[in-house]
Amino acid sequence: MKTQVSLGSCTSEITGFMGNGAINRMINRQIENFVEMGINNNQNEISDLIEDNLVLKVNKMLKGNDFWTLIDMIFSSSEGESEDDPIVVNCVAPADPWA
Repeated sequence: MKTQVSLGSCTSEITGFMGNGAINRMINRQIENFVEMGINNNQNEISDLIEDNLVLKVNKMLKGNDFWTLIDMIFSSSEGESEDDPIVVNCVAPADPWA
């Protein structure tokens, strides 16, 4: 897995700090710039951090599971189903009633 993190824009909407005028707009612009630059100037470090932590956990979770078990884990509902419920992959057709 390779991630590339970037932030196109950020909107800060702090209000009521020393009024509702120019000071708020200035603070909001500074916060927006700080967040955007903080993420975009550290893309490689953030991506490496995500990959180093997430990939290990996901690989550990996936280890030993076949494709259908993974699909079941992704799509199973939490209502009345357990993630441990097996998926039936071998279907036995019912007897032909006209035979």
